[in-house]
Amino acid sequence: MPRRALTRTEKVLLVVVLLAAGIFLYVRYLYDPLARQYEQDRARLQELRREVAAAQPPAAGPLQRQVEDLRQELKRKEQERDAARSAKAEQLSELTRGVTEINALALAHQLEIKEVSLKAERKAKADAPPEKPEEAFSWKEYHMVVWGRTQDVADFTRTLGQRKYLVYLEGLEAKPEKKEDPRLQARLKILF
Repeated sequence: MPRRALTRTEKVLLVVVLLAAGIFLYVRYLYDPLARQYEQDRARLQELRREVAAAQPPAAGPLQRQVEDLRQELKRKEQERDAARSAKAEQLSELTRGVTEINALALAHQLEIKEVSLKAERKAKADAPPEKPEEAFSWKEYHMVVWGRTQDVADFTRTLGQRKYLVYLEGLEAKPEKKEDPRLQARLKILF
């Protein structure tokens, strides 16, 4: 049974679903565990405060130190949680804006988006030479296959290089899908 090509609306919907899944995974596996740990520490602090209030004055010294240690640890964890939340949210927001802009740019150049995928984050190598930015920095990898007229593909890649979200275009492979077809299929590997 032949498969039909996805329409532009279906492709945009697919990108939106993928982004929503990414946000869900971030909340589920990064934000929720930090929030749970924070609440456990807060409950433990309240419990220790009640114990200190109920304790007799001579026994309060060690508990008071423990309460102070827990209070400082709770403050540190709150700062870590806030820093992680704001850094991850900023990265995700920037990536979302970049991916959305690239998709809109492809559609504006009358290109058909055939494939879109967001790969795992690439970690930087400590011993990478500075002349190889693809190894020296951490990146989010985005793969995209577009299809259209040769001039439209060329205009798209030229305009893509002028975008502020595009940091590094690692690979561009352009070839006709069929020998007699004048349109090109371009496979891009973009690093944010």
